[in-house]
Amino acid sequence: MKNATKHVKIFVIIALVIIVVGSALFGVFGFNQDVNYKTSYELNVTLNQNIGEASASMKTATDAYLEEKGLKAEGYAFQELADGKTLAYKFQENVLEIIDLDELEIRIQNAVKDNTGSAIGAEAVFNEVTAHHFRYDYMAIIGIAIMLIVLFIYFVFLNKLAGAVSVLVSVVISMLMYLAIVGASRVYAGDFVGVGMLITAVLTGAYSLFTVEYAQEYSKNVGNDKLSYYDLANMATNKVWLTATAVAGLLVAGGVALTLLVDLAVGIQLAVAGLVSAFASIGFAGFMWAVIKQRKGDRKGVKQVEKSESVEEA
Repeated sequence: MKNATKHVKIFVIIALVIIVVGSALFGVFGFNQDVNYKTSYELNVTLNQNIGEASASMKTATDAYLEEKGLKAEGYAFQELADGKTLAYKFQENVLEIIDLDELEIRIQNAVKDNTGSAIGAEAVFNEVTAHHFRYDYMAIIGIAIMLIVLFIYFVFLNKLAGAVSVLVSVVISMLMYLAIVGASRVYAGDFVGVGMLITAVLTGAYSLFTVEYAQEYSKNVGNDKLSYYDLANMATNKVWLTATAVAGLLVAGGVALTLLVDLAVGIQLAVAGLVSAFASIGFAGFMWAVIKQRKGDRKGVKQVEKSESVEEA
């Protein structure tokens, strides 16, 4: 990226088109959340008392019954109750037509009585279960907010307001673009939306942070006294853009692999996060820093110009 500030208008146009179109589609359709939950099934067998070897007898009898019916559960778990104990078996399909719950209850009661000598009541119930996924959106938003506040305080504390604003603007633009693309593409916006937002914010913040730090470092070099702030911003962006595009390429490749092998939605969102974070940091971080520093004119040695030649040509 020889001269990022020269092409800032192109970056602005692309960002605006994506954000405006994506926001319009989001306003009409919202996020695609059609596949928000996964359904499974549970066989729950319960003893109304929990004494001695009763629980073990219940499991042995149930395992034998399921094997006899040619069924294999995905897993099982015990749950202690105030008046007994429940054993839950998980299935991915509805197998109720194969299981006779009354017959299973009788077998469990007989097995418990044979092994413990106690007549204990048993109950078998088959249910459809909707597994509610844990949402990461709010955690991601809180994490992003904390990160932005810390960055802002860091820059202000070091008297680098231009850097703080530059990083914040870049991060906000990248997040808006991420949400706009996810909304416009109609990809399933599930739990990973929050994670994708966090990845976007962290990567954009890191790239932008390095960009303004390099620009600030170059501005202190007396050998650069004849350069404008826009020239310094270009130098700093050139230092970062290769890393940003390389990471974006890796995330796109990883996203393609995930799309083909694991999950379409996660793969697409991972690729989008990598692309928009590189785009926003390259296109806006250095330019915003140069604009603010140029207006402040706070370094005597820097060539003061109304507009950089690079910006004039844009």
